[in-house]
Amino acid sequence: TDWNNLSPRLSFTYDPTGSGRTVFRVGGGMIYEVPHLSVFIGQNGAEAEGLGVVPTGARGVTPGGGTINASFLQLSGDTVTQGWQSGGPVFGNLDPSALSCSYDQPCPVLGVTKHLSVPYVYNWNANMEQALWKNAALTAAYVGNKGNELYSVRDINQNIYNNDTEGDELSGRPYITKFPYLSFIDMLENYDFSNYHSLQVTLKQQTTNGLFFVAGYTRAHSIDNGKIGRASCRERV
Repeated sequence: TDWNNLSPRLSFTYDPTGSGRTVFRVGGGMIYEVPHLSVFIGQNGAEAEGLGVVPTGARGVTPGGGTINASFLQLSGDTVTQGWQSGGPVFGNLDPSALSCSYDQPCPVLGVTKHLSVPYVYNWNANMEQALWKNAALTAAYVGNKGNELYSVRDINQNIYNNDTEGDELSGRPYITKFPYLSFIDMLENYDFSNYHSLQVTLKQQTTNGLFFVAGYTRAHSIDNGKIGRASCRERV
């Protein structure tokens, strides 16, 4: 439990005439996102994003000159389901000989920043509802939200072409000396954001026979600098 994740809500309603025919409403709140397991193990990317495809140690040249054995498993839906059974390993039976990482065949790896925060969203809206004729009302609303510290995946070992002396798209990687057997070093961080603004108009009509009609129109604008989930999306900067 993270006791710092307080999610306040505040709203009020105002009827200027007291007749109930015209009502103003304003509300807002702060909402924390519940991290989904797929963020960590289910990126499903062709470049092996996700903890499920991270070698626990790669056999290759190490700073100390030793040898590191690797464990690797490409997760599938069945593997995950079976792995969560009682008494079994989460990621299945990892064979240390299943992967060999070298400079010529480097392996990707996923890391998680030490200070990973829970993403949160500010949500707010203001609307006016006006009674028109019998059992009919028109609502015009402004709805917006802003996502902060959203999850992002950033390759901190991206090849710098000015330093790529071998022209192999490997020699220019910042960590090539320390980890020559690694290619992408993708870090799960909190660098993404989003915002959304919209005009929402709704016409509601209730009939005497129990039928209820709703007509709506939305004019919206949304922008973000990245998204991750079960689909693969990697930020290159």
